[in-house]
Amino acid sequence: MDQIQKYPIVEVYITVENNQISATYVLYYKTDQKPVTLTYHNCSLGCQRVQDQMEELLENQDFMKLFIENLSTSLAMNNVLSFLSIAMFGKSSSLLNDDISNTFLSDFKEMLQKRDNSLVLNEITISFRSVTIRRYIISIVKSCHPEIFKTLKVSVIAEN
Repeated sequence: MDQIQKYPIVEVYITVENNQISATYVLYYKTDQKPVTLTYHNCSLGCQRVQDQMEELLENQDFMKLFIENLSTSLAMNNVLSFLSIAMFGKSSSLLNDDISNTFLSDFKEMLQKRDNSLVLNEITISFRSVTIRRYIISIVKSCHPEIFKTLKVSVIAEN
């Protein structure tokens, strides 16, 4: 987590599944870009956060709320992202629970709205399987600095 806050973030790839959220932050490190992945697992005791094969149990913590807090802290010094990807389905073929989707997108939107300045996104890609969450997608886009969008891709993947 400390490593993410030390260097500028240029890209973020988020994957939301029923019981976990993964985020890969691409950091601008010296002259290269370096990916750092954090995964937040929902477990009976709270949240298990994994980074570079190091596991940390955060008792009595909600995995989604903790992820949003950590994302907010990580992006606090960034005003511009080259790329943001949110995939509302995981590696498994199971359909993401609509409650999970709605909660995540609502919390994500709230995080963006609480920022002192708007987050500028050069490119954003949002992919999901359930058409019932499209209103949250539009509200997230509205939360960002609208003049800087170069590319917005929204994909609805056929439900299995």
